[in-house]
Amino acid sequence: MKRKYVILISLAFIGLGCKSEYDKGVHMLNEKKYDQALVEFGKVETSDDNFKRAQSKINYVNGLNAFNKSKFDEAKNYFDKS
Repeated sequence: MKRKYVILISLAFIGLGCKSEYDKGVHMLNEKKYDQALVEFGKVETSDDNFKRAQSKINYVNGLNAFNKSKFDEAKNYFDKS
Protein backbone atom coordinates (compact mmCIF):
# COMPACT_ATOMS: atom_id res chain seq x y z
CA MET A 1 0.00 0.00 0.00
CA LYS A 2 2.84 2.38 0.88
CA ARG A 3 4.43 1.67 -2.50
CA LYS A 4 1.25 2.80 -4.31
CA TYR A 5 1.37 6.17 -2.53
CA VAL A 6 5.00 6.65 -3.45
CA ILE A 7 4.21 5.92 -7.10
CA LEU A 8 1.20 8.28 -7.11
CA ILE A 9 3.16 11.10 -5.49
CA SER A 10 6.02 10.59 -7.96
CA LEU A 11 3.64 10.76 -10.90
CA ALA A 12 2.07 13.93 -9.51
CA PHE A 13 5.47 15.64 -9.33
CA ILE A 14 6.33 14.52 -12.85
CA GLY A 15 3.01 15.92 -14.08
CA LEU A 16 3.72 19.28 -12.48
CA GLY A 17 6.91 19.58 -14.50
CA CYS A 18 5.12 19.22 -17.82
CA LYS A 19 4.60 22.38 -19.80
CA SER A 20 1.83 23.10 -22.22
CA GLU A 21 2.54 23.32 -25.93
CA TYR A 22 2.07 27.07 -25.68
CA ASP A 23 4.64 27.34 -22.88
CA LYS A 24 7.06 25.17 -24.85
CA GLY A 25 6.53 27.43 -27.87
CA VAL A 26 7.26 30.55 -25.82
CA HIS A 27 10.41 28.91 -24.50
CA MET A 28 11.54 28.05 -28.03
CA LEU A 29 10.73 31.58 -29.17
CA ASN A 30 12.81 33.04 -26.35
CA GLU A 31 15.65 30.72 -27.36
CA LYS A 32 15.28 32.00 -30.96
CA LYS A 33 14.46 28.49 -32.16
CA TYR A 34 11.74 29.76 -34.44
CA ASP A 35 11.01 26.57 -36.40
CA GLN A 36 10.59 24.59 -33.18
CA ALA A 37 8.41 27.36 -31.74
CA LEU A 38 6.13 27.14 -34.77
CA VAL A 39 5.76 23.40 -34.25
CA GLU A 40 4.83 23.82 -30.58
CA PHE A 41 2.40 26.69 -31.20
CA GLY A 42 0.82 24.62 -33.98
CA LYS A 43 0.03 21.87 -31.45
CA VAL A 44 -2.16 24.14 -29.30
CA GLU A 45 -5.74 22.90 -29.55
CA THR A 46 -8.59 25.25 -30.48
CA SER A 47 -10.19 24.48 -27.12
CA ASP A 48 -7.09 25.66 -25.24
CA ASP A 49 -7.31 29.07 -23.56
CA ASN A 50 -3.98 29.97 -25.20
CA PHE A 51 -5.09 29.15 -28.75
CA LYS A 52 -5.49 32.78 -29.89
CA ARG A 53 -2.19 33.72 -28.29
CA ALA A 54 -0.50 30.80 -30.05
CA GLN A 55 -1.95 31.92 -33.39
CA SER A 56 -0.63 35.41 -32.75
CA LYS A 57 2.83 34.01 -32.03
CA ILE A 58 2.69 31.95 -35.25
CA ASN A 59 1.95 35.12 -37.21
CA TYR A 60 4.78 36.92 -35.42
CA VAL A 61 7.32 34.18 -36.25
CA ASN A 62 6.12 34.02 -39.85
CA GLY A 63 6.51 37.81 -39.98
CA LEU A 64 10.08 37.54 -38.72
CA ASN A 65 10.87 34.88 -41.29
CA ALA A 66 9.40 36.96 -44.12
CA PHE A 67 11.22 40.09 -42.93
CA ASN A 68 14.54 38.23 -42.83
CA LYS A 69 13.94 37.18 -46.44
CA SER A 70 13.29 40.84 -47.39
CA LYS A 71 9.62 40.09 -48.08
CA PHE A 72 8.51 43.25 -46.36
CA ASP A 73 4.90 43.37 -47.57
CA GLU A 74 4.37 39.77 -46.50
CA ALA A 75 6.04 40.49 -43.16
CA LYS A 76 3.78 43.49 -42.59
CA ASN A 77 0.71 41.34 -43.22
CA TYR A 78 1.86 38.78 -40.64
CA PHE A 79 2.75 41.47 -38.11
CA ASP A 80 -0.64 43.11 -38.59
CA LYS A 81 -2.32 39.77 -37.81
CA SER A 82 -0.24 39.24 -34.70
